[in-house]
Amino acid sequence: MPSLADRGSRFLSRLGRSRLAPPLRRLGINRASVKRAAIIGGSLTLGLAIVVGSIEAQIDRIAILGFHDIIDPNLPSERAPARAPVESDYTRQDFERLLAYLVDQNYWFLSADDLYNYFAKPDPDPIPDEFKHRPRVAISIDDGYASAHTHAFKAAENIQKRTGKTIKLIWFINPAFLGRMDTTLPRMTCEHLQAGFEAGFYDVQSHTANHQDLTTLDPDQLKVEFKQARDQLVTCIGDRDRDHQVAQHVAYPFGAVNATVIQYARRYHLSGYVYDSHLLRVLPWRDRYRLSRLPVNASMPVKKLQAWAAGRSW
Repeated sequence: MPSLADRGSRFLSRLGRSRLAPPLRRLGINRASVKRAAIIGGSLTLGLAIVVGSIEAQIDRIAILGFHDIIDPNLPSERAPARAPVESDYTRQDFERLLAYLVDQNYWFLSADDLYNYFAKPDPDPIPDEFKHRPRVAISIDDGYASAHTHAFKAAENIQKRTGKTIKLIWFINPAFLGRMDTTLPRMTCEHLQAGFEAGFYDVQSHTANHQDLTTLDPDQLKVEFKQARDQLVTCIGDRDRDHQVAQHVAYPFGAVNATVIQYARRYHLSGYVYDSHLLRVLPWRDRYRLSRLPVNASMPVKKLQAWAAGRSW
């Protein structure tokens, strides 16, 4: 590849034969000055690229994986024709393989409070020594489907029995649907949430009350969606939540959010999550009401999620 100086020289030769040559000479611009400018400009560009690349390499990235329903295709009740397939489904078998890998690699399973306290709030807390050098990941599950609870709870229980480790799963719940059997898919109950919370597996957070597109609601409706969900989830978990961690954070349904939605989210929650298909970049100016999540669907192999967890694109 020609050097910047060579390219500058060729450019000057062409320029010297053009109509611009006489006025440029009167301005004192000649071959030597162009060559020097090309070298300086190239060096500055290269230096800036190195600096930016170095900074980019130092930026911490955290994968917040977003699941919905978790199914076992070996069960007749969880496959067609009894249950129509949905793109966002993930199999129990792959979910368990992913969790086993993350545990064996000594990942720190972040709760929503961990994400906020150590990475998202304006003045983050220092990371405890036991977690400083461990890789990090967050596993979130939306909507509260009964089958997702059945398989996620069992997977966490099996890991605990095998390794003695207790993993944390963030559940973003619409409390208006808890225990309902008349929806498209059966929903988990408040008792399910309580059992997962007491076992130390479940971090219970809000997905708003009724899973509506918040950007279409008026202020009074927004207050209901945020406040009602928070209050119902706090009531469900009750005095088990001694550290007041339940429903402190929210995931916006459909990832739909705007300035008005954030204005009301701030009144009831410490942070908010969007589905934008990005790793969470830990930056001082990061908007804690637009924290990035990666949506997971049935077509994604475990290796892709492992790469995301390691902070790599696929």
